[in-house]
Amino acid sequence: MNPAKLAITGMVLVTIATPPAPAMSQEAWPLCGRDKRVTCIVDGDTFWYRRVKYRVENIDAPEAGNGAQCGRERALADEATHYFQMLMRGPKLHFEEMGKDRYGRILARVATSDGDIGERMIVRGLARAYEGGYRNRDYWCQR
Repeated sequence: MNPAKLAITGMVLVTIATPPAPAMSQEAWPLCGRDKRVTCIVDGDTFWYRRVKYRVENIDAPEAGNGAQCGRERALADEATHYFQMLMRGPKLHFEEMGKDRYGRILARVATSDGDIGERMIVRGLARAYEGGYRNRDYWCQR
């Protein structure tokens, strides 16, 4: 990335201090509900942190709810969401803002001391590499 683009995107490294193990309970990174979203997990590639919506850069996880194209995608979305939630509770969580997507979400590279979360989602089969553009909407149903 060239220096001008860095200045434009305002790249910021955000480090979340990870409290001792007892705090890594169900209260850490809860699933988002219908209430105000402060810090929570939306699905397998989207989360809120301090009232700001983020999307993991370069991955696409299965769609949940009405966005799913079939029952299999819905089931995979549930599995992806819970696995993402578990990864977000990992040691020394940090993320780097990389710009915004077309929906206004901040794109972020997300990692813990255990490694890159997007890569781990792909290896687990709960996300696929995504560089933008056209998506095969039936991808998760065809697997």
